[in-house]
Amino acid sequence: MPRDFPGTIVFIFNMLPTLLGSGYRHHEGVLPGMPPTDDPANCLALWYRVAAMISSIGRRAVSVCAIPLLLYTLGGCTTASPPPGSRGLPAPIREVLPNGMRLIIQEHRAAATVAIHLWTGVGGRDEAVGERGFSHFAEHMLFKGTETRPRGFVDSDVEGVGGRTNAGTSNDYTFYYLLLPAARTLPGIALMADMVINSVFDPTELARERDVVFEEVRLNEDNPRSSLGRQLYNLLYQGHPYGRPVLGDAADLRGATQATLRGYYKRHYVPENMALVVVGPVSPAEVRAAAVAAFGAGRIAWAETQAPAQSALGLLAGPLYQQLAALKGSDDAVVFGSGYLTNIGVIPALVGSADLILIDELCHSCLLAGAELSRGRVIEFRHNDVTHATQVLAEQRARRRHCLVVTDGVFSMEGDLAPLPALAAVAQRYDAWLMTDDAHGLGVVGDGRGSTFAHGARVDVPVQMGTLSKAAGGYGGYLCASRSVVELVRNRARSFVYSTGLPPGAVAAASRALDIIATDRELVRRPLAHARLFTAELGLAPAWMVVVVIGREFAVSGLRSIGSGRGIVIPASGWGKAKMFTQIGAVSLLILALRHEMFALPGRIALWVVVAVALISGTEYFAKFLRGIVISGPVPGEDP
Repeated sequence: MPRDFPGTIVFIFNMLPTLLGSGYRHHEGVLPGMPPTDDPANCLALWYRVAAMISSIGRRAVSVCAIPLLLYTLGGCTTASPPPGSRGLPAPIREVLPNGMRLIIQEHRAAATVAIHLWTGVGGRDEAVGERGFSHFAEHMLFKGTETRPRGFVDSDVEGVGGRTNAGTSNDYTFYYLLLPAARTLPGIALMADMVINSVFDPTELARERDVVFEEVRLNEDNPRSSLGRQLYNLLYQGHPYGRPVLGDAADLRGATQATLRGYYKRHYVPENMALVVVGPVSPAEVRAAAVAAFGAGRIAWAETQAPAQSALGLLAGPLYQQLAALKGSDDAVVFGSGYLTNIGVIPALVGSADLILIDELCHSCLLAGAELSRGRVIEFRHNDVTHATQVLAEQRARRRHCLVVTDGVFSMEGDLAPLPALAAVAQRYDAWLMTDDAHGLGVVGDGRGSTFAHGARVDVPVQMGTLSKAAGGYGGYLCASRSVVELVRNRARSFVYSTGLPPGAVAAASRALDIIATDRELVRRPLAHARLFTAELGLAPAWMVVVVIGREFAVSGLRSIGSGRGIVIPASGWGKAKMFTQIGAVSLLILALRHEMFALPGRIALWVVVAVALISGTEYFAKFLRGIVISGPVPGEDP
């Protein structure tokens, strides 16, 4: 038996009942997912799909599938659809309302009944990782209460007046319909608008309806036709959203909350993504007026549900997102209140308790905090040790659903770059995402574009975060990634949804700073030039930051006190390790500034005390560094 034979049987199994059934009507597009065949262009499209199947299920399978499809298209393509008005009906009225919603009205006076349909352009193909099944779940929740209508409004407002309603979700769209007495047309339009704009997604109702969805999944699995059809789609559309079940992923549905599901709903249920169709003995003018009144005359901004993090950015957010995405080489971007908020929001939004996080042991504290908040399995690998990271992935990856490899792009306390090309290759090999914290890379390395561009060719890093408070000189954090990832984070990251956004002034300042970084190559290369001079004076390998391990907290405090009175900032970090690092700035270099005769005798004595402590601690580099400061005189001809 050929390997593609089961797929062939499934295809024919799905087609024959429709082709041979007594209700067959060729002009209505009777096959699920197939367009009407009364248009020659649609006929060509159907046969193009047949040709596209060859690479997926084999030529033999396609040749068998083509037989019933031939019958289908021959019956339809040879018959033109009746022109508008030939059945005694006026032509349908089509209009795009000022708010962007499409309105179609068809007068039909055969019965005193009106059909109100609302179609929304969202389905299974629009769902990102972590959102599988959200389109169908949201469809269920729209019948569970609005801000003004309690649970059970369908019984009173629809079935109580002799009407009925239902809905459906596909890969491409979600639709809702009401069948009502014609006298209830205008209230029906208002009801439909209330459902798609003001549904509350009550947590109690959400928990109940989740069980209903799971039962629907079980029933579909028990239905041979549904099960075979789903397997067919999975076979034909491997790696494509059409290959996923519309009913979703059990883990994603269990993780759905009021915030995440309502956020998904608000993102897609917007007027410009909707079409309202009204058919029956209606007055087009009254229907149009009711639609404008119910759905709004202007575009809906959803201001009543936006978190401050979204609304505070206002019109400035779009250009800033575009600048960040262009600079970092990604599709989209989102801005948080700070770099710390970015990491503790992004990581839990991307991974969960069933996943693995592999993180460099010297990553920044906020990365570790975000990893812990995810409730996933967190394993540290030795600093910049790709071999160790590979070993851990080989041992642990198969046990976990998803994996995120996390590293700093430039390590703030070590001054070195992460081996991103090698880490990216390992992450790809083990089906993991690579995430970098580029807080210290933006504006400094890679011609200002950061660590992703500091290794020659651009490294493929799916998730890049950073801050606007280092080289950009402002405040805030950012994430740059694909559009689907960014949209997911906008709706799932708690530190974004429930935090105050940046004030407009900070957004404007960041935008201007990014413009300078992107255009002034000489400026962004200057810190590294200064760093080379700095390390050359110390006889060290080139680095943009020099780290000195003191070993004694009081020694670091003493040195900071000495420098602060002379305009020299000596930050310190790593409590318990007593690390001191010197940052290379565009105004002054610490080594050149200290080598000038800046210290009086008491200051020199204090420095010698620090030198002695350093020698006792065994820090050779720091001792050499301070000996050079105290003993050497001014550097002739050099500008401090």
